[in-house]
Amino acid sequence: MKLLTNRFGSYLTGDELADAVIGYSLALARRRELDVVDIPFITADGLESRVQFTVGWNTGTAAISSSGPRAELIEAETTRGMNERAAHLGIQRAYPFSTEEFAGLSRQHRSTAEWI
Repeated sequence: MKLLTNRFGSYLTGDELADAVIGYSLALARRRELDVVDIPFITADGLESRVQFTVGWNTGTAAISSSGPRAELIEAETTRGMNERAAHLGIQRAYPFSTEEFAGLSRQHRSTAEWI
């Protein structure tokens, strides 16, 4: 089990669910985008419930490993959906400087860039 945390609360959920949330959040953050996820979690009373929260750019979502007597919380369809959305976003690649951008660099940066 992992404890997902953000600025609004903490949610105890399964390892695969938490990893999918973090992976999707990272993919969104790299594109400076946001989305809302809906996942199951275990309340402080031990009941299973659901939460919706924002992930992605500047959301501050983190996962903390947690051990406990409770069985792993699994929701394969939700996990698969987040993993597919993250894969669909892909990895943002950097592009080379245009001539105009390169000309705008300071002399110190240009001399370093020329020998790299």
